[in-house]
Amino acid sequence: MHRVRIPPSPRLIVLRPVALAAALAWMPALLFAQRPAPRPAALPRLVVEPDFPASRDGRGPHVEPHLAAHPRLSRLLVGAAVAHASDEGGPAVKAYVSRDGGRSWHDVSFPEQGVDGGADPQVAFTPSGTALVAALASGTDESGRSRSFLHVYRTEDGGASWGRPADLGASYDHPMLAVDRGTGSFAGRAYLSVLYGPGYNLGMFRSTDDGRTWVGPVRFHRAEGNALGVNVLPMAVLGDGRVVASYHDFPIGPARRGDAPGRRGFHTVLSTDGGVTFSAPRRGPDEVTPVLDALPSRLRGDRALVAGRGARHPDRLYLVWQDARLAGGRWRILVATSDDAGATWSDPRPVDAQAPADAQQFLPAAAVNADGAVAV
Repeated sequence: MHRVRIPPSPRLIVLRPVALAAALAWMPALLFAQRPAPRPAALPRLVVEPDFPASRDGRGPHVEPHLAAHPRLSRLLVGAAVAHASDEGGPAVKAYVSRDGGRSWHDVSFPEQGVDGGADPQVAFTPSGTALVAALASGTDESGRSRSFLHVYRTEDGGASWGRPADLGASYDHPMLAVDRGTGSFAGRAYLSVLYGPGYNLGMFRSTDDGRTWVGPVRFHRAEGNALGVNVLPMAVLGDGRVVASYHDFPIGPARRGDAPGRRGFHTVLSTDGGVTFSAPRRGPDEVTPVLDALPSRLRGDRALVAGRGARHPDRLYLVWQDARLAGGRWRILVATSDDAGATWSDPRPVDAQAPADAQQFLPAAAVNADGAVAV
């Protein structure tokens, strides 16, 4: 992984055209004034450190990785991924902990993952410093049916010890985890959005006790008919505690053609009361795909949705995804923004406008630091 830090010095100054014009305007003052003219504000210099291996266990690639940093101890990191680490080579979710900013790691195995494996890990820290790991675990219910159970693990001591997980039941898929780390009315509340059955239902769990117990799911959308399927996408929590949950829909059944260009619709719902009730869906930018199912599963990335911080754009939403509407159908990473909690969005634009014409871009991730700098 790459770790990005902003050192106090040195600083890199970048003069844009406006700043350059201002600098030229200062020249008379530099020649004749008794004191130096003010200098333009310096921009921070971003330093990308070398790669450090986090894991070599298992007989296959690690997939679906997620990573979170402690809210106060920036060198304490907890991640999770699906690793093919069992004797049979099957997939199971494991956690990975680093106390030195990612230079060294130790891995954590969960007993519930060791029976039939699992998938879909999510990681987040609460304001108290508790790390939460949510994951699906495959297993059989009392009737002998194979089902996906949803578990949430906790560690209060930086990954040294883990208790038994909160068991949220079965028949869930694709959980998404978010925590309110603000100072509003719902500070510290944790949220899990999920797809659940029977049918295509989307809903949200909430926890008010640092992830120990959960209430839900409260349904915020149901797909009607047989033409569209749905699934949850990442959530974002704004500074005042509002929760933006997102999802996409896509053609299924007779409406789906494997040889035709496709679109996946994007939607958000808003909760202003801590995940108890939700707004009606609001549509956002679609994802354009060249051919449905043409992309290998290992290159199919979720969208990234993050909320701004800092003074300039504190609650701006940044939506990042892979799309094929540009460059003759080649995959590019696009970004769109919303300044009204997802009600409306800017036009999509490429993150890297200078990409080579024959390039393909996949699997975006995004984050915002305390100063409001957005990284993709």
